[in-house]
Amino acid sequence: MSKVVALNAFRCERHGRAPALRPQPDTRPPISEVDIWGRDYAALDNVVHGILKIHQIVSHYVFPDEYWHDALLCLLDAAHQCQDGGFTRLHEASERVAGLVLLWMDEFNRKDMYAALLILSLIEKSPARKIADAAPAGS
Repeated sequence: MSKVVALNAFRCERHGRAPALRPQPDTRPPISEVDIWGRDYAALDNVVHGILKIHQIVSHYVFPDEYWHDALLCLLDAAHQCQDGGFTRLHEASERVAGLVLLWMDEFNRKDMYAALLILSLIEKSPARKIADAAPAGS
């Protein structure tokens, strides 16, 4: 006989953890405009900061699993390889992380998850933008 289960409860059962307690509505992860807009995500140290901020936001609401941590490490590796023009890997890694963030988004945490998606989008698009701006106008 089939049964309907919540995805987060299923993950907690599978990994043997207690279900995540939702934070009170007045508690939110610390996000400032400087964290989002004040950084040049073409630089690798700012990419690391952005990935850690995304991790902090998501970890505030759900129990991330090994797949989540692997996706973040792949994103970091793709951002590092992007210095040599590997934009396809960066795009694929960004899509993987964005898919997980969207999976865990609900009406309670959507504002913060949108901030995580915004940081992710800036990480994905900044290196390509920097290279396009550095190219000569005639070529």
